[in-house]
Amino acid sequence: MISTIVSDYPWYYTAACIVFAAVLSAVSYYRNKKFAEFPPYRVWMLAAFRFLAMLLIAMLLLDIFIRRTTQRTEKPVLAIAVDNSESMLMRGTQAKDSMRGFKAALSSMADNLSEKYNVRIFGFGDDCNLTDIQTLTFHDKYTDFSSMLETMNSTLYNTNTGALVICSDGIINRGQNPVYAATSLGKKIYTVTLGDTTSYKDLSVSKCIYNETAFIGNEFPIEVSVNAKMLKGSTAICEIRHKGKQIFRETVNIGSDEFTHQLSTSIKASEKGLQKYTIAIAPVDGEITTTNNTREILVDVVDDKHKVLILSSMPHPDVAAVRNALSYNRGMDIEVADIEGFDKQLSAYNLVVLVQVPSIGRPADQIIKEIKSKNIPVLHILGSKTDFNKFNELAQCLTIAIKGNNFEEAGYTGNLRFSLFSTENGTDEFLSKVPPLYCAFGDYKPLAQTHILGTQVIKGIHTDKPLIAISDPSKSRSAVIAGEGIWRWRVDCYRRYQNHEKFDLLISRLCQFLLTRADRERFTVSTRRIFNENEPVYFNAKALDEMLEPATDATVSLDLADSTGKTTTYKFDALGAGHYLRIDNLTPGQYTYKATANIAGKTFTKSGIVSVMEIKTEAENLAANRSLMSRLASTTGGGAYLASDLSALQDALINDTSIRPVVYDDTTSTPLMGYGLLFFIIIALLTAEWFMRKYWGAI
Repeated sequence: MISTIVSDYPWYYTAACIVFAAVLSAVSYYRNKKFAEFPPYRVWMLAAFRFLAMLLIAMLLLDIFIRRTTQRTEKPVLAIAVDNSESMLMRGTQAKDSMRGFKAALSSMADNLSEKYNVRIFGFGDDCNLTDIQTLTFHDKYTDFSSMLETMNSTLYNTNTGALVICSDGIINRGQNPVYAATSLGKKIYTVTLGDTTSYKDLSVSKCIYNETAFIGNEFPIEVSVNAKMLKGSTAICEIRHKGKQIFRETVNIGSDEFTHQLSTSIKASEKGLQKYTIAIAPVDGEITTTNNTREILVDVVDDKHKVLILSSMPHPDVAAVRNALSYNRGMDIEVADIEGFDKQLSAYNLVVLVQVPSIGRPADQIIKEIKSKNIPVLHILGSKTDFNKFNELAQCLTIAIKGNNFEEAGYTGNLRFSLFSTENGTDEFLSKVPPLYCAFGDYKPLAQTHILGTQVIKGIHTDKPLIAISDPSKSRSAVIAGEGIWRWRVDCYRRYQNHEKFDLLISRLCQFLLTRADRERFTVSTRRIFNENEPVYFNAKALDEMLEPATDATVSLDLADSTGKTTTYKFDALGAGHYLRIDNLTPGQYTYKATANIAGKTFTKSGIVSVMEIKTEAENLAANRSLMSRLASTTGGGAYLASDLSALQDALINDTSIRPVVYDDTTSTPLMGYGLLFFIIIALLTAEWFMRKYWGAI
């Protein structure tokens, strides 16, 4: 620690204090007759006490500080990311023993490196979280390197991160190619390849493409990819079963050791409701695992179809984005038209999507009149060509008093109290990072019975202006997306996830809600029919009193029974004007539910079925990708190692001279007035002077 004395005044102020104290002491004792007979040492002693006391008093007036500087050393951070996905344990019984040994060796290495590094352990798969080595379960259903690297970039931002160690088999089944994200991280990456790069005998159903919705009596296609490794000359028997009955069978001759075959067939949807189909390949002797030999799919067979009309005043990419998002919903018949010359009856449609309609110069008065008179559900997508005066005449969600013809970019932030329907399956996370929309500058006024899904973020400032709003009146529902450019959201969704699923789900859920009749039932329950096993199951309930107002004091519960009949009871939480329930960690299978609401002493019930799908993505490929792990290391200046080489990795990290601790100087300044001891010293000096003068008879 280094201490220095500093002052805001020049040095000669301190010199003046010394002169002042000396002069005052001299005036008091030099040639003073009282002290003429005193020995010189007594006079000098009394003068010294007076001098020191006066000097300290004068120094206190100069605003002097004592500045102390201490050095603090911060060790570099070593982040170790361990693949926590299922594939780590899918290579036979020896894989579990191998991973137990690896966890022990990795824990030992982390302890040995803790002297040089601040070691932080992360587990990644479906997502990436700070964890402990011994708590890794290897149960995640996917492996996403790019998401893990993004998490590392944000978590370790502005820290002295020395290097990143990735321990994985290198098998990726979600996210982007991680090599670019690795280089943008700007840190050395050391990789530890786990698993075996050797190809073993294995049959697997790697991909299955099908329609999640079909219409009763129609046929729907199923495409299946059959993979075979190290089985040249063998045959694979593939079949599809429904309720235990075989409805398709094909024998495939395997022509090479790395073999892929596409099977295509059409299945007739003969029963209404949620139907489960099992795709299976008969096992052969010597397979490393049979977990990936079967795959189950769920198809919702319906008997009605909604007609959706998308009306616009001009060609616009937002029209294509909505059309493409809804085209994957087999329960909707999509039609796109221009308002110019449109002369069909709107009563033939169940939902109308108005893209910048009514627009400036093309008010579409007849269309607006028919929508209002026939209570047709409508989704508004606003933009720079929208006629806001006409829009306000039709609006059921909100009105916008636009100021001039000004528009501004607005980002999205979600409303945590929104409860009309659930935005699960990662939609909230997707929306939190979407590009801004082009929104009108003005005053936004939500109308009665309007629920806000998300609000605008303008120049980094969160506002209460709605960006997506939904009206839930007793007649017909409506919704507003208050900005232009949602096509960018769909492009961004593909950029981040390599598919449009989350954007399509948002638009589909929004339209499905508008299509649902806002009837006068006092108790309703909504949920999806199909969930993946790695996501929570959501239920949204709405309870109304006798005046058809939200009964937030109602108690709502749900009995959930699995296929064996075992029933578990859950309680809903009140959220906004509705009730909400989230259930985590349900095992794959079909469940029946019965929701019960007690509203002012009266009991209401709703029942239904949900299914949880098993995910076998991790089982599709079990050969470790050592090439990818080596590329990640080489492109970032790190090194690639095998699980058996942890000691060599440890030595490399210890001997890496480019990774150094950071030394910080912590400085504190304390004013001289802050030292209470000085006051006691001054009092002691003056008291000693007085006492000696008294004792020697000079007073």
